Amino acid sequence: EDVQHPTYLPAWISNSVPFINGAPSRCERYELSSKSAQDKLSCDAADFDADAVTRCDSFIYEDDEVTIAREFNITCPNNDWKLALVGTVNNIGQFVALPVAGYLSDRYGRK
Repeated sequence: EDVQHPTYLPAWISNSVPFINGAPSRCERYELSSKSAQDKLSCDAADFDADAVTRCDSFIYEDDEVTIAREFNITCPNNDWKLALVGTVNNIGQFVALPVAGYLSDRYGRK
């Protein structure tokens, strides 16, 4: 065990989540093979259909930190552009607002 970088990999995770490059997928899971599997308290390999992969629609996080990615459930790699868009819009807003604020400060603030 690595105390500095702990990982939580229960034995059943390989049956329920596809692995990508040796790590469990963050945004995909195997579909349950039957409705009765939803009511069980344990996860068996037979409960999942490894041929049917579906996207996750909700997520569980380790802590209560509030971020844009968590608030809007845009944690998957196919949503990375949305996070980049937030920074881009912020920069454009500053680029436009700072000269306007400077002009208004000079015009009305220096009387």
